[in-house]
Amino acid sequence: MRFLAVVFLWAGIASAESFNYQALEKIIRDNDVRTVDDLLPLIPEEYRRFYLLMYESRSAQAGNTFPSSPRVILYGKDSTFMMTFTKDPKAPPAVDVADNVETMQWNAVTKKFEFRELVFGEGKDPLENPIVVNPIKCQACHGKDPRPNWDPYNTWAGSYGSLSRLGCDTMQPGTEELRKYQEFMSGNRHGDRYKHLPAEIPAGGSCPDDPEKEVTFRNGGHKDANAVVTEQLTALNHQRLRRIITSSSRFAKFRPFIMAQAKGCVSRGSLESFFPPGYAEAEGAMSYEAALNDVINTGRTDFAQRLASFLRNNKGSAHQSIRQPINFHDPDDALGGQFSHRFEVAQIRILADRMRLSTNRWTLAVSDGQYDFATPNAMPSALLRGFHEQLKGELGDKSCEQLRELSVTALTP
Repeated sequence: MRFLAVVFLWAGIASAESFNYQALEKIIRDNDVRTVDDLLPLIPEEYRRFYLLMYESRSAQAGNTFPSSPRVILYGKDSTFMMTFTKDPKAPPAVDVADNVETMQWNAVTKKFEFRELVFGEGKDPLENPIVVNPIKCQACHGKDPRPNWDPYNTWAGSYGSLSRLGCDTMQPGTEELRKYQEFMSGNRHGDRYKHLPAEIPAGGSCPDDPEKEVTFRNGGHKDANAVVTEQLTALNHQRLRRIITSSSRFAKFRPFIMAQAKGCVSRGSLESFFPPGYAEAEGAMSYEAALNDVINTGRTDFAQRLASFLRNNKGSAHQSIRQPINFHDPDDALGGQFSHRFEVAQIRILADRMRLSTNRWTLAVSDGQYDFATPNAMPSALLRGFHEQLKGELGDKSCEQLRELSVTALTP
């Protein structure tokens, strides 16, 4: 199930900033909403300005997603509450699925993502039965400790504006993606449920970088919406991962090492000095080189898969334009074998391995085990730096050498 966001109004317009799942339920109850079509106009316009359009979907609603009738993801200003909807499944081409709205909400207290599904149709009250948080249906796609499914920067196969370059989400002439987008804009864009999406902002003089070769996807607030959502969701996911690490029974022993990572004390050459001699061998743990090779090989495989998905509808796009911003930089490797943030990510891989934590579904990517934590404005090390505030009361005044001594002591059997 994919994430979504909705907003509301009943006697007046509710604030877009205050909109969350609880507010959504109130709007449905107060207005006795029985259909998605009745719900959408009640969403504050300020909230509706922020949308993504998926012309192909890997969600449970893939069968009701079409280039001329894309799946809409509303994400608000900060992606902490998201809502998705598709076209009316009874509208041509008719499909045998329920008309629903799916939501994802970030819980800032528990540091968890919460998924819910509201099923409409045939005059049914979507709140007739208690709404389950993170039902099995959602866990099947998003995991038992669920998180959004969203590919890393800078390509998003199936989303209009699927290549982010130079602050713009672009489409290139001659591609199937652009052709489908233009057909949608001249067709359903101003009818059906899509008429409730506010008009696109002007492209501006600097977007796209080359107006002769690129077309920019814009919504009511952003010209780089796919990149913005990637940035926002990754920051939330970092909080989720720090909660997972902190909850481990081995966290107490690893606190000095984690603080050393947060302070930038750990380098490729110094990493093993933060562990007792022979620690990796005794624990059956990965060496740094093994972790680095794992990161590079996984990155190469993941990039190949994403590139193949992207090129299905973008065969006219320059390969170089795709590879360079995606954080790979080996001109002799068609799949980008050099992962530019590989040393930072290898530290995360080492930490997880030695704390005996599975890294499956650590990133937002649909593929398991993917390690690309990079965003347009933050490197993977941001995940580790976030521990500084949490641990500074205990370890903040310690030097790198002191943290090294404390780490060796804590990890010595």
